[in-house]
Amino acid sequence: MLGRYPNNEEQEKYLTFLKRSIKMGGKLDGLKTTIKAMFLSPESIYRMEFGLGEVDEHGRRHLSPDELAHAIAYALTDHRPDNHPLIRETLQKGKLKTKEDVTRLVRQLLDEQLLTGHWDRKDLPRIGRFFEEFFGFHRAGTVFKDNDRRGAEKINQWNTTMLIHDARMLIEHVLKKDKDVIGELLTTNEYFIAHPGDNEYAREHYEKRSRRDLWIRAYVEARVELQQESDQAGFQF
Repeated sequence: MLGRYPNNEEQEKYLTFLKRSIKMGGKLDGLKTTIKAMFLSPESIYRMEFGLGEVDEHGRRHLSPDELAHAIAYALTDHRPDNHPLIRETLQKGKLKTKEDVTRLVRQLLDEQLLTGHWDRKDLPRIGRFFEEFFGFHRAGTVFKDNDRRGAEKINQWNTTMLIHDARMLIEHVLKKDKDVIGELLTTNEYFIAHPGDNEYAREHYEKRSRRDLWIRAYVEARVELQQESDQAGFQF
């Protein structure tokens, strides 16, 4: 319920409370009462960032390892720290105490987790959602007005969903470089292009479409010319 192991003081406190509750109400009720007491503890109800770590020379209190783990988990992921293997392992090994520890963990999360997961559901969803809300590109599919052309290519990679995916890939690419992220996203001329994964297939598709477009254009021009000639002939005396 707290997402961490109890310290020695807490273990002794709740063990004493459990024994007393069992003596008063029996094993089952005593266990229920003890669990209720744990659930009513402030740390179980609230997200605490009081600064339970060491005090520096200026009197400022650092966040404790547990507080740091919760802050990082809820800032970058949708998981509790005990449900995220990388954060949980770092905390359990006692490697989440200093600024350097925090930097290393965040870098690991970005480098190792950013590009993993399903293409529309990454392992750091909060970062993705921030940029989606910032740019609003995830709504592209709902504002596309030309329903006659929607999905006309018959290729899954060439639709609004994949265009949104391309935008996400660009964001992930810029985030991974971690250099002037907002400025780069607002000014870059680079972009990922949705592709079916086979150059020959894509080339053949475009060539067929080009030939079809040329034939249609020639056919239309010929019909227009024929109609014009017919109109002119009809007005001759």
